Formats: sequence, C-alpha cells, structure tokens
Amino acid sequence: MSSAPTLLRRDATAAHHRSVLVHSFISGAGTNATSPLAPACLNEVAASVLQTCMWVDHPVTVAELAARQQISPAVIAVAVSDLLDRGLLHLHHPTSPAADATHLRRVIDHMNGHTPPSHLVKILVVGGHRSGVSTFVGQVADSAPLVYADPPNAHGRIRIDTAVTRVEPGLYLGLFGASGLTEDSPQWTDLTRHAVGAVALAHSDRIAEAAPAVRALDAVGVPFAVGVNLAPDADPCPAHVRSVLGLADDAPVVMGDARLRDAVTRILMDLCIHVETSAACTHDAPVGGR
Repeated sequence: MSSAPTLLRRDATAAHHRSVLVHSFISGAGTNATSPLAPACLNEVAASVLQTCMWVDHPVTVAELAARQQISPAVIAVAVSDLLDRGLLHLHHPTSPAADATHLRRVIDHMNGHTPPSHLVKILVVGGHRSGVSTFVGQVADSAPLVYADPPNAHGRIRIDTAVTRVEPGLYLGLFGASGLTEDSPQWTDLTRHAVGAVALAHSDRIAEAAPAVRALDAVGVPFAVGVNLAPDADPCPAHVRSVLGLADDAPVVMGDARLRDAVTRILMDLCIHVETSAACTHDAPVGGR
C-alpha cells in the first residue's frame, strides 16, 4: 500500500528535519502574532496560522488550518514547520492508543471523575461518500466540523471532516472523517498515524461499500469497529454485515442512526472496548476488526 507523502521542511541551521503531517495536531505555545515577542518577519500565512492557533481553545491540524484559510495543506505545513522551529507552536504526540481508549471509555461512561493529564485522542471514521461520515463526525463536534476536499484525481474525490471536542478538562477527542477513500488511496498511512482506532461506517442499504475501508484498516493494523448507519425501518443482522464484509464472528458491529448523538456515542464506546481487548491479545493475534 502506498504511503502518504509527509510534508518536510529542511532547516539549514538545524541538524534534523522537521516532519509535519497533514493531520498533525498543533497548538499555540503562548505567543500570538500581535505580541511583541513574535518575530516581525513572519509572512502573512505564518502570522495567520499562529493567530488561529492562539485563538481556538483546542489543538488543530494542518488540514483544519487549510480548510479555515482555503490554502493548500502543503503551504500551511511549511508555515507550521517554520513556527515549530521558532518555538511559537507546540506539536502534540498522541499517547498510548490502548490507554487512551480505556480512559476515553471510562470518561464517556462516567466511571471516574479524576482530572487526567492534558492529551488528545485521535479516532478515524471512514466510509463511502453516502455512508454518513460527515453526519457522524458532526454529532461529536462542539462546533461545525471543518471540511477539506481534495481535487478529483486517479483515486477519486476525497473529503476530510475534522472536529475536535473537549471530553473533559485536559482530554480532547480528535475525530477525522474520511469519505471516498479507495483501498489503495495514499492517504491511509497519514490518516491512521497515531489513531487510537477507527470506525468503518457502512450505510444499511449499501453495506458492501464499506469493504475497501475494512480491508485497508486491517492492512495498516488499526483496531476498528464497524458502525452501520441505519436507514428508516432498516434492521440488518450483524451476522449478515460480517458476512458481506468478510469479518470474523466476534468482530464488533454496532447499529445506529448517525444523526443521533447517543447512537454515535454507543459506536465510539464499542470501539474503545475493542481497542482495549485488542491490546490485551498476544502480539501474534489478528489486528483490526477481523
């Protein structure tokens, strides 16, 4: 499977390369673009990126910044890399997927009330253009998700919905909805990097359309649950869904209407439980939903 291109900036004065992914999480480091501490030599794009990162109250991604400013992610990534090198932005590294899944599940289920250290949990939601990915992400977001759509190419048109929501003080959930990915789309490596897990979303009338996402997630080794977005009066059998998608008998399949927040939360809960279970398995056990 092809690897997504990483956006790199070579710093002539440093002994290392700064690697910035389209879906890297970043936040301001305490100085905004109008502060006297900010370099006066910042160009317009860099100044705008810095101002946005200081203005929003949660970590953002290169994809989100590109959607906000309607500028190519490659251009935004260069500005982000420069700001990181200047110490004006902070790059977030997601922590252990299994630990994050356990913590997130307990918070959602109101099982503990302690304040966790500040970190961000990344979950991917993938499906066909008609599966309801954007609707699913929108149910979790604190505000309307930001959208980035790739121009049509050999792999078709791909849409990315990005949303970050605060679960509790110090704990953020970053949800990435990707619609239109084919099994060999080059974006898979980038999208799944540091992800706790993924939801392969299928519409109850078009279950087979989720098969490419299921195969791709299994290939990259990301634990996933299948969410079935139910049409009115639809009542598919989980065994039928597993059969169509080629899943094992114990693969998590959760039914729900993507328009309802409770249904979306239930699917995410089952995903977290599956991630915990997967982490407890031996290293030679199958990964993903199989």
